[in-house]
Amino acid sequence: FMFKDRVKLKGKEAVPAELLVPIKRAKYPALTEEEEPVSIPLQALYQAAFDAALVHIVNLAAPESWVPAKRRIVEARRGRAERSMAILRDSYQDADVVFVQEAAASFAAV
Repeated sequence: FMFKDRVKLKGKEAVPAELLVPIKRAKYPALTEEEEPVSIPLQALYQAAFDAALVHIVNLAAPESWVPAKRRIVEARRGRAERSMAILRDSYQDADVVFVQEAAASFAAV
């Protein structure tokens, strides 16, 4: 996925690995000159190690049931913005102002 699948993010299509940005010494002075150019490969390595650790943990905790549970969660999240808009439309139709906190960019398109 990280190196071959293309994703669309903010109107830009790219391979996820291309979206990683170098960690700059200007922002993190403790970073050495040698570490700055290898920051992108290190980010990919750490993400892979983190993912592997998570998969190992869920395999230990629920070896037979975590994949179906994950699928149900992913499926439940589909259409979330549309359902949220339906709740706002049906429950707050008389409100002049409604504050929405931490809304995704996709929410604005609904």
